[in-house]
Amino acid sequence: MIVNNKFSKKNIMKQTVLLIGLMCFSIGSIFGQTTLYIEDFSDTSLDEKGQDGTTLDVSGVTNWTIDPSGGNFASGDYLKQTSGEFRAKDTDGNVFWGSLIIDISCYTNVTLSVQTIDAGNNDVQAFYRINGGALVSMGAAGSATRTVPGLTGSTVQIVVRYSGTSSTGYQAHDNVSIVGDYSSALCVIPAGPPACGGNLTDSDAGTAAGTYGNNINYTSTVCPSTPGELTTVTFNDLDIGAGDVLNIYEGDDISGPSLGTVTSATSVGFSVSSYDCITFNWITDGNDNGNEGFMAAITCEVPVTNTVAADDFANAPTICDLSSYSGSTTGNTPDVPFGLKPLGNNSGSYSCPSATFKGAIENNSWLKFVATSTSVTMDVVPGSCQVGWDGGIQMAIFSFDGSSFTRLSDCALSQGGQSSPFTITATPLTIGDTYYIMVDGNAGARCPYTISMQSGFTPLAAAASPTSVCAGDPVTLSATGGSGSNFIWFADDPAFGSESGNPITVNPTTTTTYTVLDQGECAGTTANVAVTVTACASCSISNLAAGSQTACVPATNTYTQEVTITYTNAPGSGTLDVNGQSFAIGTSPQTVTLTGLVADGNPVSVTASFSANPACTLTAASLFTAPAACGTACTPDNGSWD
Repeated sequence: MIVNNKFSKKNIMKQTVLLIGLMCFSIGSIFGQTTLYIEDFSDTSLDEKGQDGTTLDVSGVTNWTIDPSGGNFASGDYLKQTSGEFRAKDTDGNVFWGSLIIDISCYTNVTLSVQTIDAGNNDVQAFYRINGGALVSMGAAGSATRTVPGLTGSTVQIVVRYSGTSSTGYQAHDNVSIVGDYSSALCVIPAGPPACGGNLTDSDAGTAAGTYGNNINYTSTVCPSTPGELTTVTFNDLDIGAGDVLNIYEGDDISGPSLGTVTSATSVGFSVSSYDCITFNWITDGNDNGNEGFMAAITCEVPVTNTVAADDFANAPTICDLSSYSGSTTGNTPDVPFGLKPLGNNSGSYSCPSATFKGAIENNSWLKFVATSTSVTMDVVPGSCQVGWDGGIQMAIFSFDGSSFTRLSDCALSQGGQSSPFTITATPLTIGDTYYIMVDGNAGARCPYTISMQSGFTPLAAAASPTSVCAGDPVTLSATGGSGSNFIWFADDPAFGSESGNPITVNPTTTTTYTVLDQGECAGTTANVAVTVTACASCSISNLAAGSQTACVPATNTYTQEVTITYTNAPGSGTLDVNGQSFAIGTSPQTVTLTGLVADGNPVSVTASFSANPACTLTAASLFTAPAACGTACTPDNGSWD
């Protein structure tokens, strides 16, 4: 049988970036060759996936399939990805590895390539099939790099057959690829505005597929489907004449920041990404050079977080939601960076409590998190461990200063098989700093586990104050938790666009849901908050009246004056401002006291308004008259200053 797997989303960029990928494609008759499929088995999270002994595990595999049904597998036999390639050992029958079935209906000169590795027993051979037909050999069995050019059809698949025995060692294959030349003659791209999941092409200007025209100047914009999505436009096909240019801007028009340009010198693989809209301005001169133009794929995806633990410390992923995290020690190899722990050394300075990590490291993996409190407490539940070794996991939480580790958790948990649920605490932590979690299988045990936060970790959250306002009133949006900095906000109201910062002030005119996106260590994590906008009567100040006035104070030549303000429908936030002095909003009519006024005997005009709604204002000319000046002039007693 063929074990099938569905596609899964890949991790995408964590912030608004410009990427230039210089892919090594040759230029074909229409555009540069496009990579349709590639597999080099470099994703270490998929190591040991396949048939291992009597166990079949292809969970998480999306780029290839296997058919082990023709083999006879016992302990030590396998058909799996391992050590950066795909290997088979002692299959005792014909078993198969298969690429995805690739649609090549829009491509010519399709070229297949695969490297087979054999110890000299000719137990590995590569094939392909066109349109789901019979297998066609790519060459004799044995070690070689097999290449088949010039194919056409509807679909193609590469298949590798293994047939080893216990006496032939292992065989392998690697570096599988399918490339082709896109043909606009086979697939005419209709004119129309670009959209997520579609293509951006020169034909959007309304020209027919094939060579583009002279003196074109048109603009088109693509935006995320929903707030928080990252829009990426990747130019897989480029053939632009000298003097023609595609200018790219962030935002919904050409006034936004530049994200770069595409010209005749741009390499295939050039891509741009943004959490905002992206606007394209395509301009051609009057010299038709017979060029084919461009085609770029548009993807809009929510960034993926909480990936599997890394096999090595340097690539530890940041886990942004430890409320429930699942992992496994299966498939990992020993990693002892910066002298953390020599393999198998359980003596001397490695005794508790001084040990950095007491247990022998066999198949450890790494996670990291950003502290949001001075201590964390996690509940850990080991699952049923595979294989016959001493089951359970050993675990520690570390700080790292760039050259060495400091264990912050219980030393006893870093040795032996914790096979029952346990609690691990780390302290002291510095809020905002990054800390590392290392999990190892006891004596190499392959164990699933789950981690849940008991206390001390705050996931990203969004808040609004107030949550219900009148149209146009200010609202403060704030984010807490996550990485603690570097946030960008979106809204389901397209007019809002995006805004960076924390906190920020918004003025919704309709009920709106705001989304905050973490762009720091926890890039891709989002949280939402809704603000309800209700129908409110307009704010109005109807009257200003002068009240009591004090006499002039000779020492300061100042006085105080009461003013009564009559108003309706005052804003729910902000202050009442009278002649530059601010007061808390009370109830109407509201009397305030102006202080420190200069006594000069002149009429005084008064203006009142609300800080949250400056348009709600009223001015009364000559509302009262200041008392006459009362200060005593200071003169020298001898007629002059010494």
